[in-house]
Amino acid sequence: MAESCLMKWQQSGRENMMPKSTPLFGLIYVLSAVLFLIGVSFDMWLLRFITKPIPVLLLMIWIGLYIDKRRYVMCILLGLGASLAGDVFLELPGNYFLFGLVSFLIAHILYIVAYLQDAKDLHLLRALPAGVYGVIFVSVLVSGGQLGPLLIPVVIYATVLCAMLWRAGSRYGAASVSTFSAHMAFWGAVFFVMSDSLLGLNRFYTQDIPFVRFGISSLYWLGQAGITFSVLSSLHPQQKSS
Repeated sequence: MAESCLMKWQQSGRENMMPKSTPLFGLIYVLSAVLFLIGVSFDMWLLRFITKPIPVLLLMIWIGLYIDKRRYVMCILLGLGASLAGDVFLELPGNYFLFGLVSFLIAHILYIVAYLQDAKDLHLLRALPAGVYGVIFVSVLVSGGQLGPLLIPVVIYATVLCAMLWRAGSRYGAASVSTFSAHMAFWGAVFFVMSDSLLGLNRFYTQDIPFVRFGISSLYWLGQAGITFSVLSSLHPQQKSS
Protein backbone atom coordinates (compact mmCIF):
# COMPACT_ATOMS: atom_id res chain seq x y z
CA MET A 1 0.00 0.00 0.00
CA ALA A 2 2.72 2.46 0.99
CA GLU A 3 4.73 1.62 -2.14
CA SER A 4 1.64 2.15 -4.31
CA CYS A 5 0.96 5.55 -2.74
CA LEU A 6 4.61 6.56 -3.22
CA MET A 7 4.51 5.58 -6.91
CA LYS A 8 1.34 7.62 -7.45
CA TRP A 9 2.84 10.60 -5.63
CA GLN A 10 5.97 10.42 -7.78
CA GLN A 11 3.89 10.13 -10.95
CA SER A 12 1.76 13.09 -9.90
CA GLY A 13 4.90 15.10 -9.16
CA ARG A 14 6.30 14.43 -12.63
CA GLU A 15 3.08 15.64 -14.20
CA ASN A 16 3.17 18.88 -12.25
CA MET A 17 6.81 19.78 -12.94
CA MET A 18 8.12 21.63 -15.98
CA PRO A 19 10.93 19.48 -17.46
CA LYS A 20 14.37 21.07 -17.06
CA SER A 21 15.02 21.08 -20.80
CA THR A 22 11.84 23.07 -21.52
CA PRO A 23 13.76 26.39 -21.94
CA LEU A 24 15.91 24.75 -24.64
CA PHE A 25 12.79 23.53 -26.43
CA GLY A 26 11.35 27.01 -26.05
CA LEU A 27 14.44 28.62 -27.57
CA ILE A 28 14.32 26.36 -30.63
CA TYR A 29 10.55 26.91 -30.79
CA VAL A 30 10.97 30.69 -30.96
CA LEU A 31 13.93 30.49 -33.34
CA SER A 32 12.05 28.32 -35.84
CA ALA A 33 9.05 30.65 -35.59
CA VAL A 34 11.27 33.67 -36.31
CA LEU A 35 12.84 31.90 -39.30
CA PHE A 36 9.39 31.11 -40.65
CA LEU A 37 8.34 34.75 -40.34
CA ILE A 38 11.54 35.79 -42.14
CA GLY A 39 10.50 33.41 -44.90
CA VAL A 40 7.11 35.11 -44.98
CA SER A 41 8.67 38.58 -45.13
CA PHE A 42 11.00 37.75 -48.02
CA ASP A 43 8.69 35.26 -49.76
CA MET A 44 11.13 32.37 -49.28
CA TRP A 45 8.92 29.34 -49.78
CA LEU A 46 11.50 26.68 -48.95
CA LEU A 47 12.39 28.37 -45.65
CA ARG A 48 8.69 28.62 -44.79
CA PHE A 49 8.05 24.99 -45.71
CA ILE A 50 10.97 23.71 -43.62
CA THR A 51 10.36 25.84 -40.54
CA LYS A 52 6.54 25.95 -40.34
CA PRO A 53 6.10 22.44 -38.86
CA ILE A 54 9.03 22.66 -36.43
CA PRO A 55 7.27 24.38 -33.47
CA VAL A 56 4.44 21.83 -33.34
CA LEU A 57 6.89 18.97 -33.90
CA LEU A 58 8.88 20.22 -30.90
CA LEU A 59 5.74 20.20 -28.77
CA MET A 60 5.10 16.60 -29.80
CA ILE A 61 8.66 15.58 -28.94
CA TRP A 62 8.42 17.41 -25.59
CA ILE A 63 5.27 15.49 -24.68
CA GLY A 64 6.73 12.22 -25.96
CA LEU A 65 9.89 12.56 -23.88
CA TYR A 66 8.60 13.90 -20.59
CA ILE A 67 4.88 13.42 -20.04
CA ASP A 68 3.09 10.30 -18.79
CA LYS A 69 0.80 8.92 -21.47
CA ARG A 70 -2.65 9.33 -19.94
CA ARG A 71 -5.64 9.45 -22.27
CA TYR A 72 -5.81 13.25 -21.98
CA VAL A 73 -2.17 13.53 -22.99
CA MET A 74 -2.52 11.09 -25.88
CA CYS A 75 -5.46 13.05 -27.30
CA ILE A 76 -3.43 16.27 -27.14
CA LEU A 77 -0.48 14.51 -28.77
CA LEU A 78 -2.66 13.18 -31.61
CA GLY A 79 -4.20 16.63 -32.01
CA LEU A 80 -0.73 18.09 -32.43
CA GLY A 81 -0.01 15.42 -35.04
CA ALA A 82 -3.10 16.43 -37.01
CA SER A 83 -2.06 20.08 -36.68
CA LEU A 84 1.38 19.19 -38.01
CA ALA A 85 -0.24 17.73 -41.12
CA GLY A 86 -2.32 20.90 -41.45
CA ASP A 87 0.82 23.05 -41.24
CA VAL A 88 2.36 21.11 -44.13
CA PHE A 89 -0.78 21.22 -46.28
CA LEU A 90 -1.16 24.98 -45.89
CA GLU A 91 2.42 25.60 -47.04
CA LEU A 92 2.33 23.27 -50.06
CA PRO A 93 2.16 24.96 -53.46
CA GLY A 94 -1.27 24.57 -55.00
CA ASN A 95 -4.71 24.55 -53.47
CA TYR A 96 -4.48 22.31 -50.41
CA PHE A 97 -6.56 24.57 -48.18
CA LEU A 98 -9.35 21.99 -47.78
CA PHE A 99 -6.84 19.32 -46.74
CA GLY A 100 -5.45 21.73 -44.16
CA LEU A 101 -8.96 22.54 -42.98
CA VAL A 102 -9.76 18.85 -42.46
CA SER A 103 -6.47 18.29 -40.63
CA PHE A 104 -7.16 21.09 -38.17
CA LEU A 105 -10.77 19.95 -37.84
CA ILE A 106 -9.48 16.56 -36.68
CA ALA A 107 -7.09 18.33 -34.30
CA HIS A 108 -9.93 20.30 -32.70
CA ILE A 109 -12.04 17.15 -32.33
CA LEU A 110 -9.13 15.44 -30.57
CA TYR A 111 -8.70 18.43 -28.26
CA ILE A 112 -12.42 18.27 -27.44
CA VAL A 113 -12.08 14.57 -26.63
CA ALA A 114 -9.13 15.42 -24.39
CA TYR A 115 -11.07 18.09 -22.50
CA LEU A 116 -13.95 15.68 -21.99
CA GLN A 117 -11.64 13.26 -20.18
CA ASP A 118 -11.51 15.37 -17.03
CA ALA A 119 -14.47 17.76 -17.44
CA LYS A 120 -17.66 15.94 -18.38
CA ASP A 121 -20.17 18.46 -17.00
CA LEU A 122 -21.95 20.30 -19.81
CA HIS A 123 -21.77 23.89 -18.48
CA LEU A 124 -24.15 25.03 -21.20
CA LEU A 125 -23.91 28.68 -20.15
CA ARG A 126 -20.21 28.57 -20.96
CA ALA A 127 -21.12 27.49 -24.49
CA LEU A 128 -23.08 30.71 -25.06
CA PRO A 129 -20.16 33.15 -25.65
CA ALA A 130 -18.42 30.71 -27.99
CA GLY A 131 -21.66 30.04 -29.86
CA VAL A 132 -22.49 33.72 -30.25
CA TYR A 133 -18.97 34.43 -31.50
CA GLY A 134 -19.22 31.58 -34.00
CA VAL A 135 -22.52 32.83 -35.41
CA ILE A 136 -21.22 36.39 -35.77
CA PHE A 137 -17.95 35.26 -37.32
CA VAL A 138 -19.57 32.95 -39.89
CA SER A 139 -22.07 35.70 -40.75
CA VAL A 140 -19.18 38.08 -41.44
CA LEU A 141 -17.48 35.52 -43.69
CA VAL A 142 -20.72 34.83 -45.57
CA SER A 143 -21.21 38.56 -46.14
CA GLY A 144 -17.83 38.64 -47.88
CA GLY A 145 -19.31 36.54 -50.68
CA GLN A 146 -16.12 34.53 -51.21
CA LEU A 147 -16.93 31.22 -49.52
CA GLY A 148 -18.54 29.56 -52.54
CA PRO A 149 -18.41 25.74 -52.29
CA LEU A 150 -16.45 26.00 -49.03
CA LEU A 151 -19.48 27.39 -47.15
CA ILE A 152 -20.52 24.10 -45.55
CA PRO A 153 -16.95 22.96 -44.68
CA VAL A 154 -16.24 26.36 -43.11
CA VAL A 155 -19.49 26.29 -41.10
CA ILE A 156 -18.66 22.79 -39.83
CA TYR A 157 -15.13 23.86 -38.96
CA ALA A 158 -16.30 27.00 -37.14
CA THR A 159 -18.81 24.93 -35.15
CA VAL A 160 -16.17 22.46 -34.01
CA LEU A 161 -13.71 25.29 -33.28
CA CYS A 162 -16.22 27.03 -31.02
CA ALA A 163 -17.06 23.71 -29.36
CA MET A 164 -13.37 23.29 -28.61
CA LEU A 165 -13.32 26.72 -26.97
CA TRP A 166 -16.43 25.86 -24.95
CA ARG A 167 -15.01 22.57 -23.69
CA ALA A 168 -11.70 24.23 -22.80
CA GLY A 169 -13.62 26.73 -20.69
CA SER A 170 -15.60 23.90 -19.10
CA ARG A 171 -12.45 22.54 -17.46
CA TYR A 172 -12.49 25.39 -14.93
CA GLY A 173 -13.71 24.04 -11.60
CA ALA A 174 -13.43 20.36 -12.55
CA ALA A 175 -12.25 18.30 -9.59
CA SER A 176 -9.31 16.72 -11.40
CA VAL A 177 -8.05 19.85 -13.19
CA SER A 178 -5.58 22.30 -11.67
CA THR A 179 -5.99 26.03 -12.20
CA PHE A 180 -2.76 26.06 -14.21
CA SER A 181 -3.98 23.35 -16.58
CA ALA A 182 -7.37 25.02 -16.99
CA HIS A 183 -5.73 28.38 -17.77
CA MET A 184 -3.37 26.82 -20.31
CA ALA A 185 -6.11 24.94 -22.14
CA PHE A 186 -8.52 27.88 -22.17
CA TRP A 187 -6.11 30.58 -23.27
CA GLY A 188 -4.55 28.20 -25.75
CA ALA A 189 -8.01 27.70 -27.22
CA VAL A 190 -8.64 31.46 -27.26
CA PHE A 191 -5.41 32.13 -29.17
CA PHE A 192 -6.21 29.30 -31.58
CA VAL A 193 -9.66 30.79 -32.26
CA MET A 194 -8.10 34.22 -32.82
CA SER A 195 -5.57 32.75 -35.25
CA ASP A 196 -8.22 30.88 -37.24
CA SER A 197 -10.43 33.96 -37.24
CA LEU A 198 -7.66 36.05 -38.80
CA LEU A 199 -7.01 33.29 -41.33
CA GLY A 200 -10.69 33.13 -42.26
CA LEU A 201 -11.04 36.89 -42.56
CA ASN A 202 -7.94 37.16 -44.70
CA ARG A 203 -9.01 34.36 -47.04
CA PHE A 204 -12.74 34.95 -47.34
CA TYR A 205 -13.45 38.57 -46.39
CA THR A 206 -10.58 40.98 -47.02
CA GLN A 207 -6.94 40.72 -48.04
CA ASP A 208 -6.12 44.16 -46.63
CA ILE A 209 -5.22 43.16 -43.05
CA PRO A 210 -1.65 44.42 -42.41
CA PHE A 211 0.93 41.84 -41.29
CA VAL A 212 -1.81 39.23 -41.23
CA ARG A 213 0.46 36.19 -41.56
CA PHE A 214 2.51 37.39 -38.60
CA GLY A 215 -0.66 37.58 -36.53
CA ILE A 216 -2.03 34.24 -37.72
CA SER A 217 1.20 32.36 -37.05
CA SER A 218 2.06 34.02 -33.72
CA LEU A 219 -1.42 33.43 -32.27
CA TYR A 220 -1.42 29.86 -33.59
CA TRP A 221 1.88 29.00 -31.94
CA LEU A 222 0.79 30.59 -28.66
CA GLY A 223 -2.41 28.57 -28.83
CA GLN A 224 -0.68 25.27 -29.48
CA ALA A 225 1.84 25.92 -26.71
CA GLY A 226 -0.94 26.71 -24.22
CA ILE A 227 -2.91 23.60 -25.14
CA THR A 228 0.26 21.51 -24.86
CA PHE A 229 1.20 22.89 -21.43
CA SER A 230 -2.27 21.98 -20.18
CA VAL A 231 -0.95 18.42 -19.85
CA LEU A 232 1.01 19.63 -16.82
CA SER A 233 -0.97 19.42 -13.58
CA SER A 234 -3.89 17.74 -15.35
CA LEU A 235 -4.24 14.79 -13.01
CA HIS A 236 -6.26 11.72 -13.80
CA PRO A 237 -9.28 11.63 -11.44
CA GLN A 238 -8.14 8.36 -9.88
CA GLN A 239 -4.72 9.83 -9.15
CA LYS A 240 -6.14 12.91 -7.50
CA SER A 241 -8.55 10.98 -5.30
CA SER A 242 -5.84 8.62 -4.04
